[in-house]
Amino acid sequence: MGRFYMHKPLSIYDFSKRRAIISILLALGSTLIFYFFQQYFFSLYRSAMLSFQFNANYLLSDDAISLFAFVFAGNAVIVGNSVGISFYISGVSKSVRQRSRRRNILNNQSFLLGNYLYLFIKLAL
Repeated sequence: MGRFYMHKPLSIYDFSKRRAIISILLALGSTLIFYFFQQYFFSLYRSAMLSFQFNANYLLSDDAISLFAFVFAGNAVIVGNSVGISFYISGVSKSVRQRSRRRNILNNQSFLLGNYLYLFIKLAL
């Protein structure tokens, strides 16, 4: 049996400040876009309920609407952080070790994001 070695964490000195700032801005932008995307679908849902003559205020209390906004914000932060980390980690490196560490981090990010979205959809429905 071979030994299993943990990868060393990536050093902050491997990257430039410009790349870090761009990844933070990209994460914030994608967080806002995803949050507004979810809010848009929620407002479409409410307008559809009103157009079918349902009393949307009776079916959805203010506490429920606040809970939906909180959940939407959580989803947006998770997706935005994943986008920011993916951009920050991506890049070309000459070292095989560094490439495998980056690839490992990107694979873990995509796996965690996919699992989160799958479980969220299963619980929401």
